[in-house]
Amino acid sequence: MKKRLLSAMMLALPMLAIAQQRETGPTVLKDKKGIVQAMEFPESDESKSMSDQDFMKQYLKVTADDGFEKAKDKQRSTEFTDDHFDQFYKGVKVDRAGYNFHYKNGKLFYAHGHFVKLENLDVTPAITPTRAKELFSEYKKIPANEISNFIHELLVKEITSSDSAAYLVYKISLYSNSLSNDEIGFVDAKTGHVLTVEPRFSHALSTSTETGTKPRNRPIPKTTFSHALPPASGTFATRYSGSRTASAFDDVSITPRFRLFDNTRGATIHTWNLQGSTNFTTRIELRDNDNNWTTAEHGGNENDMGLDVHWGLQRIYDRLNTAHAVNSFDDPVSGAGFPIDAHIRFGTVANDRDNAFWDGLNQVLLFGDGAIIFNPVASVDVVAHEYGHGITNFQIGWGNTGDQGSFNEGLSDIWGAMMQHRITGGNIWQIAEQITTVNSCLRDLGNTNSANVRQPIANTYAGAQYNTNSGNPDIDKYVRSGVLSHWAFLLANGGSGTNDVGGFYNVYGVGMDLLENLIVRAVFGNFLDNTTTYAQVRTGMVNAARALCGNQNGVLVQQVENAWKAVNVGTATQSSISGVDHICPSSTFSVANLPQGSTVAWSSSNTSAVTINSSGVATRVGSFHGSVTLTATVSGGCGTLVLTKTISVGKPIATNISISAPNNCAGTSQLVVATMTGNPTSSVWSITSGNASNASLSDFGNGSASFYTNVPDCYGLTLNMSNSCGSASAGTTICIDNCSARYTVFPNPAKDQLSIQFEHYETTASMPDQISLFSEKTQEAVYSIKSDGIHSKVGSDGVFKIDVSSLPRGTYYLHVTYSKNGEKTTDRTRVLLQ
Repeated sequence: MKKRLLSAMMLALPMLAIAQQRETGPTVLKDKKGIVQAMEFPESDESKSMSDQDFMKQYLKVTADDGFEKAKDKQRSTEFTDDHFDQFYKGVKVDRAGYNFHYKNGKLFYAHGHFVKLENLDVTPAITPTRAKELFSEYKKIPANEISNFIHELLVKEITSSDSAAYLVYKISLYSNSLSNDEIGFVDAKTGHVLTVEPRFSHALSTSTETGTKPRNRPIPKTTFSHALPPASGTFATRYSGSRTASAFDDVSITPRFRLFDNTRGATIHTWNLQGSTNFTTRIELRDNDNNWTTAEHGGNENDMGLDVHWGLQRIYDRLNTAHAVNSFDDPVSGAGFPIDAHIRFGTVANDRDNAFWDGLNQVLLFGDGAIIFNPVASVDVVAHEYGHGITNFQIGWGNTGDQGSFNEGLSDIWGAMMQHRITGGNIWQIAEQITTVNSCLRDLGNTNSANVRQPIANTYAGAQYNTNSGNPDIDKYVRSGVLSHWAFLLANGGSGTNDVGGFYNVYGVGMDLLENLIVRAVFGNFLDNTTTYAQVRTGMVNAARALCGNQNGVLVQQVENAWKAVNVGTATQSSISGVDHICPSSTFSVANLPQGSTVAWSSSNTSAVTINSSGVATRVGSFHGSVTLTATVSGGCGTLVLTKTISVGKPIATNISISAPNNCAGTSQLVVATMTGNPTSSVWSITSGNASNASLSDFGNGSASFYTNVPDCYGLTLNMSNSCGSASAGTTICIDNCSARYTVFPNPAKDQLSIQFEHYETTASMPDQISLFSEKTQEAVYSIKSDGIHSKVGSDGVFKIDVSSLPRGTYYLHVTYSKNGEKTTDRTRVLLQ
């Protein structure tokens, strides 16, 4: 949880009168117990004038036993104030519980948190912290002589496995080299039972089931320096980012004199070498003689990964400090930021070496040198991922299990993508793509189930993949982290489609600048504090966007909501161009669901065809006939949207004509359907070629008609359309066959080849005696073949082919003659060559 200077504030004030909620009152999100998790106040709500104390009394129903301590947080805006309170019960801190209040010019616009309602809980422990330590070490099967020290904290904690019942517990962290020392314990301070455990580490790359050693030994020795020297700018031959310039410390009188320590910033950055160990007492400095850190000097034993880590940490710190005034993980109100300590070549077994960690107990970064799955784990995105865990540790306090564990990992992947974008570029939405030995990357935040990704992740909350239980909670945590990280990808880049639960979405990307600004505002402005559900995280991000954009539900807020809808969390509305699909001569267009604080600039794809003014009035130019795309550029409200709508202009247009029928045989009805634009006031089908006296046409008046004939022929059909701009026509041809014959002819009309599909073609006796093709114009046969030749040319599929590519275009008649019992019969089919 955050490191804070706290001032106690016990809420014992009398309840103040609150204006009765109206239709314009706050939007409320409650948990299953009916406790308010979040409340959003519209601009018109008079309740915005209430204080945090008023809110707690009115909505949380706090009692004299409930206490809150206010954090001394850095305020990130003169207009907006963001306050965080940790919850206490009878003076004992309630684990991961608290409340947050956000004001604009002193008016409350958003309150949220996790308040644990407690009644008659005895907070006097029955056992000592030492006894709790002993019981937890017995639970972990760690002998007493292998424990050098321990840390304890008395808390009130909800235990989810017991229906979220609250207990008085000791939180126990052990310092031990034991292989079993990989968890933090919560021991019932009354009975001594171990109620639950949590992983000690946040990490980026865990996909193996092998047991790792992880650092369990003793508190890290602290090294202090009483002097400061000017920055020593060195040249680093990094493994993954080429030659880079970075700051190192010049010890002057020591050889080698330069080491990976930097005290020129608001927080010290120090990179150590663990030399393939997990014991911090074995760590050594990485040193160089002349501050030109070459591969020849440091690459052979993979110590050069320290150059990537040290340079990467400096760049990450500088980006956050320069662009957002953030000073290290804790971002204190004043003074030095928390030291940034990193350790390379961590681990003795493959699972540790193929991994990177944030050690929340010692509050340091750990990077393995790679073993099977990865090369040395030191690429910029992985360094930023672990740095992000440090930020989460100090600023939000999410745990490493359940939904909070997924939030934790998803947010760190977002930090990894954003910092790689700023520092080196490349495939920023792929995690660890530079260090994998087999797969294309570890996780892909955009293409979440890419074929060569090592770890597919869910992109939809409550979808089938999200709900899959692998039996390994650690793996499931990473799979579910994709909901948050894919949300960020869609917010930055946009996208549309259908998610895993069948929900359609459409998101307009806002770009990396706004995504980064939003994440920083949400994380360092307390908008994600005390969030435990996806709904709370969504609401926090939405209100962080409001605060970032002047408390308006502008473009950014709208797209934040639409990106959450894409991953199946909450609802949203999307802007679109509203208006007719056809103009003649003019019509007015507008933007539906226009974001607050936005202006609209209109344009036409063809100003010689249609003009559109600033009020959205589109007007046809001259006698133009066709299609035009109108564009509405929506600006302001913290972002830009580019919306388009294609309209038809002028006379009607038949964009598609289809013929739907069971076959093209004589004696069956053919349904002809035209898709028309231009709002025709009339549309009529007619037969314009072929023997119309042998056919009938029933027009339905909406672009469709039913055609019927029992006489084989090719019939031309024409659709005449009209509107106030004029008349237009379109047509098609239907060729009807004599399907009672023992063959079918296709295609008809034909271009290069005419095919005859015979029903029976097994023997010469089953084939016709002669096939001829006659020209309607000359009445002469242009092709003829007799039975022996026919049978030899029929393919294995029963198809006989005639090359007609060289024949003049026009109408022909196909004659197929059969002999049976000494009598000859000839079937005739009209064929059209186009």
